[in-house]
Amino acid sequence: MKKKIHNLLLFCLSLTCFFVLCTDVVNAKKIAYSMDKAEQRDLLKDAEFAIKRKEYSKAIEYLTILSKQGNPQAKYLLGTLYEQGLGVGRNVQTAKYLYDESAESGYYLSQYHLGLIYFKGKGGTKQPLLAIELFEKAANQGYSKAQFALAKIYLKGTNGVDISYSKAIPLLQELVKKGDDFSQYELGLVYLHGKGLEEDNNKALQLMQLAARQGNKKAQNRLRDIKLFRNNLNEAEKGGKKAQFIVAENYYFGKGTKTSAEKALVWYRKSAEQGYAKAQFVVGKMYETGNGVDQNIHMAAKMYSLAAEKNHADAQYEYGLMFTRGGVVDIDVNKAIFWMEKADANGSEKSGCSLGHLYYYGNLGRASLPKGEGRNIDLAKKWYSKTNKKICPEKHSFLLRYGK
Repeated sequence: MKKKIHNLLLFCLSLTCFFVLCTDVVNAKKIAYSMDKAEQRDLLKDAEFAIKRKEYSKAIEYLTILSKQGNPQAKYLLGTLYEQGLGVGRNVQTAKYLYDESAESGYYLSQYHLGLIYFKGKGGTKQPLLAIELFEKAANQGYSKAQFALAKIYLKGTNGVDISYSKAIPLLQELVKKGDDFSQYELGLVYLHGKGLEEDNNKALQLMQLAARQGNKKAQNRLRDIKLFRNNLNEAEKGGKKAQFIVAENYYFGKGTKTSAEKALVWYRKSAEQGYAKAQFVVGKMYETGNGVDQNIHMAAKMYSLAAEKNHADAQYEYGLMFTRGGVVDIDVNKAIFWMEKADANGSEKSGCSLGHLYYYGNLGRASLPKGEGRNIDLAKKWYSKTNKKICPEKHSFLLRYGK
């Protein structure tokens, strides 16, 4: 009897296992069926729709199922959620892993985003060469953002990558054909500055106008600068001293035109010769430092004095400093104080700091206070208190010692 019961139990157990196994097989077939290409596309659309509705938990559930099936688009989308921390804890390493698996399948968006991670050094050290390799793979599939990223790298250069206009320009030209406004602007700059291509202001203008019409802010601002430069150049050529100074600044900083230190100096001098104080100060500074011209301290002193007489604060300060150093002018502490006080009255914070030094130490440079006067803590406090910490770091330690 016991043996019959035992055999019956074994039979029931076997039957149960058979039904479980059959159920598993049926379920496996259902899963395999549900994950054919058509069904994968539908589930991917559901995941994308969930992301749009910010239902990230649902999106992650769908994308995880698809990722396990090896779907490269799903891995990419899941990677973006991990990278941004949407519906899940932000994890760049997991995002990198998912992008990498998807990129290996040749998916261009994953190649591009993985390239960005390596280029920016997210979650590790920067690897620009590896980033370029990935950008190139995506670019070869016609992905515009990857093409533009490569073009920018070759235009600017980066660690381990030299500037290469021969590589950047064809990429920009290809993107311009597609109507890409960022590339229109960058190629316009290439023509404007004549780097990699012959300088052509008309082509530069045409490209920037195309970009500006698409709402590109950089192009709109650059066009405004070009228009202002041309208007000022017209006035400068008629003899306007202020316009001559503005044109000089435009050439020096490359605003609205190609950078040219030589042309900047020509217009600074023209403006200075007409008595424009700002230009006289700049020319004086150029002569003092030897920036763009042969160093000439005598000419620097002359330019500073002319601008100082017109109440240019920086010129008054620099001219006052010259009286503490001697050389082209005699050392004269009273003249130094005179010009620095004027500079302070006209808004120069540097003057307050230098006068504070003079009264605290009793000397500044090679100039000393008259015998019998010596250092004056009260006057030092007066001048130090008028400066800010960035301009005059000594102010802080002085006031800590002597009080406000």
